[in-house]
Amino acid sequence: MDEFLFTNQRGYCEHYAGAFVFFLRAAGIPARVVVGYQGGEWLSEEQYLLVSQADAHAWAEVWLPAKGWQRYDPTSAVAPERIELGFREYIERASASGMEQAADFRQAAFLTMLRLRLDVLNYSWQSWVLGYNQEQQMQLFERFLGGREYWRIGALLLIGASLIMGCFGFVLWWRTRPLPPPANLKPWLALEQRLRRYGYKREQGETPQQFVQRVGRDYPSAQPLLSRFSQMAYRLLYEAEQDSDSQQKLQRQMRRLLATLKLETGNR
Repeated sequence: MDEFLFTNQRGYCEHYAGAFVFFLRAAGIPARVVVGYQGGEWLSEEQYLLVSQADAHAWAEVWLPAKGWQRYDPTSAVAPERIELGFREYIERASASGMEQAADFRQAAFLTMLRLRLDVLNYSWQSWVLGYNQEQQMQLFERFLGGREYWRIGALLLIGASLIMGCFGFVLWWRTRPLPPPANLKPWLALEQRLRRYGYKREQGETPQQFVQRVGRDYPSAQPLLSRFSQMAYRLLYEAEQDSDSQQKLQRQMRRLLATLKLETGNR
């Protein structure tokens, strides 16, 4: 107390409240220091008052025989704007006026904003998850459905279940849908489709080379073209060193070759 009164002569609210109570008690007047919070920060988005340690404050209470315990704040005599404006606004104004002690607070504006956002999330979690009771559920139904009748709630549940099942069905369809063939497989599939018109279908486990050999035995005149086509298909499918331009060129050659394929019944 001596250091505060005679050496530093500056301090926080608890220093002034403590000195005030010290002198009153020395004069025989009952007094005590009270600690709590003064002010807060109103969050308009969530409509609640945020009280943090930045709002901590200390003041005094004095016993008067005719009135009982009365509140007195000696800080208001030293820095009345601290009490009238609150801690944050007081610091902001002091920062704007160049007060050295307010520089750190001004630099922490981003952290303050982040802290407020986190507190809003925590408040929402407390309100809508941990404290979500039956009455809040009914109020939510009434707000969105226009009433609390059971048929309204049942309709909402039915629509929600239909949406969930629809999403689930879409996911199943998406995972099992037939995928388009790769580009380097399309020329060979076009050949299989052409030969299918003549009654030839590649058997399970039959390689492309075996397939064209089987067709060539029935159409000897088409055997060279089919063999060349199968060789080009093998190159297109299995030669990994080909670049995209080479692959496209090979595909064009195969399409032109396929356009010349004709299986005449008389040549069989």
